[in-house]
Amino acid sequence: MEGEGGVEGSVAPGGAAPALGALREGTHVVDGIRAAYTVADPPEAQHVANTPPLVLVHGLGGNSAHFSKNLQQIAAAYGGSVYAVDLIGFGRSAKPLGVDYSEALWAWQIHSLMEDVVRTEQVFLAGNSLGGYLAMLVAATHPAQVAGLCIMNAIAPSGVINPSGLDVPLFRLPPVADALAGQALAAASSPKGVRETLKDLYSDPAALDENMVSSLVFTGRAASGRQLFASLFRSQPGRRWEELLVSDELGLGLYEGPVLALWGERDTWMPPQVLEPLRERSAGLDVALLPAGHCPHDEAPAAANARLAAWMREVLSEGRNRFEISRVPRYKKLPLSPRYIN
Repeated sequence: MEGEGGVEGSVAPGGAAPALGALREGTHVVDGIRAAYTVADPPEAQHVANTPPLVLVHGLGGNSAHFSKNLQQIAAAYGGSVYAVDLIGFGRSAKPLGVDYSEALWAWQIHSLMEDVVRTEQVFLAGNSLGGYLAMLVAATHPAQVAGLCIMNAIAPSGVINPSGLDVPLFRLPPVADALAGQALAAASSPKGVRETLKDLYSDPAALDENMVSSLVFTGRAASGRQLFASLFRSQPGRRWEELLVSDELGLGLYEGPVLALWGERDTWMPPQVLEPLRERSAGLDVALLPAGHCPHDEAPAAANARLAAWMREVLSEGRNRFEISRVPRYKKLPLSPRYIN
């Protein structure tokens, strides 16, 4: 179930920049919950047939508007459609009460978009911050459907997605989780609090956009906000990066396709050094450092857009989207498949 409304793209005066395609907004349903997305299509002159779409995933507290400098620009440079999700609880998506907000819910939402809306054999996935970790989860769970994965200053190298980034058992006690959620919500419920948070994430204060601040405040004031943050503080650690993207001691990895780490080199929260375990063990990793903080796609959009579009074209031209997928035995009691008798 989905609905869309169109908003036309723009062309720079005097033809200084290439024409941008249309923006459309749509919704689909994930287990009875309305989930929103925005999609940019390339102009007809730039469209490349049979090009896997790109799906962008925002970080904690963000929404699809955080990709306002990327959607149409990447679509035009790449030649394929670009989708940006509003994770449930954020943006235009529903913000239900009584829901366990977790990486499992959001990963399910992303895959539902791929299955129910995009409906192509493969997609590229790209995510910033929490969205980078969620993109890893989806790629690891459905590797054959992911042509390539781009992580932009992803969080949770140890699988911890709560706002502190720390695995502290005390945090999971309901009264403690609720108190911590209240503190996090206070910072997300006023323009001043949001600006202070963003100043820690951007290396250039001039890159902060007041429209972005307003959209983040709106999300922070949602009735479900306290429950959302409390759910994150109560959550158990998930899988570590290395468990998702690199081969284990048996030579079996969950996602072993092409990966681009498009990283803001000035990020004090997730500095480039956090990539070292992946550099050492993941053969398919490309690293591109940009002069930006935690949100390189928004702080250095021209460089980020160009690098991501070029990398996706390279992956396709070199056939790296068709990689071998290891068969990881998970279910001991399944009937023996004739395919694996010999």
